Amino acid sequence: MSNKQRTQLSVLGIIILVALALFVDLPKVSDFIPFSEWFSSQKIHLGLDLQGGTHLIYKAD
Repeated sequence: MSNKQRTQLSVLGIIILVALALFVDLPKVSDFIPFSEWFSSQKIHLGLDLQGGTHLIYKAD
């Protein structure tokens, strides 16, 4: 594989990744994704650090 082909494949891969990221991120476009309802219905379980459920005080001796 020559450098030109490798560069073209890299650019094509980057374009595909950007297109997929935009496809998933844009709200109007995400309605066309088959599993978008499943992703939005999943409940995210936050740990204690994100819930604010811990309070630590460190003291130096």
